[in-house]
Amino acid sequence: MTDREFAKWVQAYYGDYPDGQKRDVWEYIKTWQPEYLDALKKVLLANYSSQYKKPPDIEAMTKLYTLANAEQEAEARRKRQQALPPPEGTTETDDEKAARLHADIEYCNVTTQTPGWFVRVLQHRIDRGDYGPSLRKGEAMRWTP
Repeated sequence: MTDREFAKWVQAYYGDYPDGQKRDVWEYIKTWQPEYLDALKKVLLANYSSQYKKPPDIEAMTKLYTLANAEQEAEARRKRQQALPPPEGTTETDDEKAARLHADIEYCNVTTQTPGWFVRVLQHRIDRGDYGPSLRKGEAMRWTP
C-alpha cells in the first residue's frame, strides 16, 4: 500500500487528523516503504482502537514499530516459502499447481492466448531446473547404454 493509500485508510477508519497534525503525520508516513505500511496497517487494526475516533499519531505508530517490523518480516518469509518447491516426497495440490503455473505465466509475460505460451513456460521451468539438472541449459544430456 502506498503512503497516500495508507493515509486515506487511516483517516477513513479512525477519523480525520487535526489540521496541525496532518503535515507532520504525512511527513512521517511518506518515509516508509509500501511493505512496511501494509504491516503497520495489520498491526494498527490489532492493537489500536477506533473506539474514540482518534487517528494514530506519530507516537502511537512509533510504539508499534517492533510489531510492524516483525509482521513485515513474517510476510516476507511467507512469500519466500510459497516460492520454494515442495519438499521431496510430497506432492502439490491442484490449487498449488495452478498457482505455480499462474506465477510462471506471469513471469514469462504471456497469457494462455499468446501463441507458443506453453513452450515459453516450459522452457522457463527447464532453465530454472524444475525437471532436474539433466534438462538445464549448458551441458548436453548424455545417453549411456
